[in-house]
Amino acid sequence: MSPLTSQIGPFAVIYEIWRTSAPARSSAPVPIWILVFGGAWIVMCVSRVVTRLTRAAASPRPSPYPLLADVRSYGYNIMCVRRREERS
Repeated sequence: MSPLTSQIGPFAVIYEIWRTSAPARSSAPVPIWILVFGGAWIVMCVSRVVTRLTRAAASPRPSPYPLLADVRSYGYNIMCVRRREERS
């Protein structure tokens, strides 16, 4: 269960106490608008997470070790030059 869904019940009780000005009963009815608000909130949070994940997956990440990448390419170039020299 998500944290939001476990908070709808207490929010419904608080709303019922505010609406009736009476002590809370063992169970309070949950108005439809609270459920709609909770559902809309979940949809908004999920779409935000999906948007962030999509942006992170689509953006090219720089190498965490740029110097290592340069050293590897330098070593590869030296190896290619040596092989050319050996062939000639």
